Amino acid sequence: ELLALSYPIRMIPFPKEMIRNLLNAADGRTEGFAQLVQDFCDIVNPVLDETGWRRRFFAKLCSRSPKDYLDTESGGVRPLSNALQLLDALRSSMRCFDDMCDLVHLDCAYIVLRPFIDFEPWREWRAFVKDGCVVGISQYHYTHCFPELQGDLTDTQMVMEGFLNHDVIPRFPLGNFIADIIMDKRDNIMMPVLLEINPWGNS
Repeated sequence: ELLALSYPIRMIPFPKEMIRNLLNAADGRTEGFAQLVQDFCDIVNPVLDETGWRRRFFAKLCSRSPKDYLDTESGGVRPLSNALQLLDALRSSMRCFDDMCDLVHLDCAYIVLRPFIDFEPWREWRAFVKDGCVVGISQYHYTHCFPELQGDLTDTQMVMEGFLNHDVIPRFPLGNFIADIIMDKRDNIMMPVLLEINPWGNS
């Protein structure tokens, strides 16, 4: 039910041995890297082919994304176009490196893929939910001053709070989380769409 509130995604198992090899590559150790590239392409490319997302997709670990590697000056992120770009993003991102140091201890983590959603950065918001209650909503890019957000945002706040309270929170099993929301324009009406849910501590 929660997935119906968001964009389509596919989850790919990310075995701990592959994570360990990727951590070694990020640390400059190249032994076994050629095999890692082959194994990684073998798990990612079939999903890209099946979904038709090849050449324009976004990806993240089950924890966080490599946005520190993919960020653009305008506040958005660059789309990925193939499995090798994704591997390079995971290897180059300090956020993902930190997370993989924890994920390697799990039996299996996941890579999450979705089609690249091209939206203006001012449409993205971050909501903080604590003990099942909305305790704050902020611009995702809180250091930017967007002309589109000048003026009274009470209606926007009420729409997002209603979406969280009536649609998201009742469907999510944990009381503490952070939700990224896109205010998407559909039929000339601004509607909230759940972009992703992040853990309270690592976001």
